Amino acid sequence: MEMADLAATLNAMLERLQNGSERERALPDYCPMRINYDLHDLRALHELARLGSFNRAADALSITPSAPSRRVAKLEAALGGRSVERTTRSMTLTPLGELLLERVRPLLESLEESLQEAFRIAWGLAGKVTVGCMASVAHSLFSAAVVEFHRNAPDVQVCLRDDAGSRVRSMVLGREMEFGATTL
Repeated sequence: MEMADLAATLNAMLERLQNGSERERALPDYCPMRINYDLHDLRALHELARLGSFNRAADALSITPSAPSRRVAKLEAALGGRSVERTTRSMTLTPLGELLLERVRPLLESLEESLQEAFRIAWGLAGKVTVGCMASVAHSLFSAAVVEFHRNAPDVQVCLRDDAGSRVRSMVLGREMEFGATTL
């Protein structure tokens, strides 16, 4: 490349930087547009980066082999840029893909942990259960029952509230506690 050609190219690049590219000029200064993405698309990109292969990502996500490629392409269309460079034998993340995954990975991991915790709570494997009973029942029966319960559900916290029988009944009916034990 001749010195004059190089100077012309550099000047053209400088002018584009100063004036903005055609694409940048088409967007207003404040663009309230929301990016239309799907959580499945982000998960596909995450698994692709983690496993390094579209086929392995498909296996991990239990989807067809072509689906990760379509999902990543859909995400790229929404973003307006490529997140993955594909060849017939390999794939690599672009700087856009690396930045996106750097930000998204902790969110996906946190979401997965939250869903696992919600599942465990829904199935009674974790969380908190509040039991109400009269003081005499709490003293005579409750400690042995809690020990046995914790053998089966070690991640469930048991809270005890002792009160009069009628008040325990009212608290159960008012959903202030899940279970109540009183005498007749």
